[in-house]
Amino acid sequence: MSDKKILNFKIKKLKSSGKTHSEIAEVLNCSKNTVYNSERQRRRQANKLKLINMLGGKCVICGYNSCSAALQFHHTDPKKKHFGISDNYTNDFEKLQQEVKKCVLLCANCHAEVEYGVTTFSTLTKIESMSN
Repeated sequence: MSDKKILNFKIKKLKSSGKTHSEIAEVLNCSKNTVYNSERQRRRQANKLKLINMLGGKCVICGYNSCSAALQFHHTDPKKKHFGISDNYTNDFEKLQQEVKKCVLLCANCHAEVEYGVTTFSTLTKIESMSN
């Protein structure tokens, strides 16, 4: 296990025992920012997983679902986009849910193909109609 994972595990354990950020930082001899960032990273990952599940848990084009890090949110209508999802996982979860409703879930490869025009949403519509 890496040093970072060990530190994150210790932070999580101390946090669950009721310690404050300052107390954890003192016990582990690290900065409060290190403690805060560990918590933030865990919250971001939990929120991303909830949002992924909300959109079906897999790429709508190819069905990929092996690694959440490779799944991305694509706004179907850029005019309706208020903010990017990936930059705001720690925002108010209700706002994230509203924004995600304007998206489809794509794997990184399919997302790149959509962005570069290799795959279009007319292709996506054909794929969806074939699967119904």
